[in-house]
Amino acid sequence: MPASFREDGVRIRRSYDSTSEVLGLGYRSHSVSAFCGVYPDPMVGYYGVQNHTTGVRGYVFWDYMYVENASALPSC
Repeated sequence: MPASFREDGVRIRRSYDSTSEVLGLGYRSHSVSAFCGVYPDPMVGYYGVQNHTTGVRGYVFWDYMYVENASALPSC
């Protein structure tokens, strides 16, 4: 699913947890897509993303991403 980072320096994490290891950073200029969504809490969500610019695959807190048609993403 087409996606984009809302700001520069967004942390891409190993797991959908704010304490999980940071695998890389995403920037607005990067090419990125979302492959799934996970919602561990009603007020918290993460997207599984593939950063095509850097090759990093991981999870990003939903507030830092824009995902076209996010409701159509499968669960992680």
